[in-house]
Amino acid sequence: MSAHHHNMNNHRHSSSRLSSVRKRSTSTSIITLLEQLSLRVSSTRLSKRDVRYELHVEHVASQTRWRKTRSFDEYKTFQTQLLAALRLGHFCQAECPWLYTFVKSYFPGSGTIFGLGGHSDCAVEKRRDALEHVVTSLQKFVVNRQNAAACSILAGSVTQLVADFVLGDVSDKIHRWGFLSLTLAH
Repeated sequence: MSAHHHNMNNHRHSSSRLSSVRKRSTSTSIITLLEQLSLRVSSTRLSKRDVRYELHVEHVASQTRWRKTRSFDEYKTFQTQLLAALRLGHFCQAECPWLYTFVKSYFPGSGTIFGLGGHSDCAVEKRRDALEHVVTSLQKFVVNRQNAAACSILAGSVTQLVADFVLGDVSDKIHRWGFLSLTLAH
């Protein structure tokens, strides 16, 4: 192999390593940010049949708070995206089979018995409680560095989906606020 080809080969390998390091660095930054957030879900009734679920997010250290209001259908879309991203049956050393089963079975269902009660105060509260449990459990799962280290799918697309869902519209403002650099300094 000529010296030129050898150098080109080394350049390709080093640029792919650099790309891998950047991806890991971004993933680590997202994980660091997610682990510093406090999450809770509340419900708001806009009309008898129109209930919204509001995700309250707080970064305690900086006293930054925001919230994102979504319909139940938007939470179900998030569930579908997570299940697709998890790619059932992929091989890894993380707890992804448990996470897939959890996301598939613990998200509250859309259906109601005989079409009654889906919008009752009791049903809305049970759904709110389940959504809060799902979101906080997802947060705990993706910030677990052992899971992230053991699965590139979890560390990549799944963590990004959770971050996008939690951060919502503020994700583009984080860099302008210097929020991400503040969180990484702590």
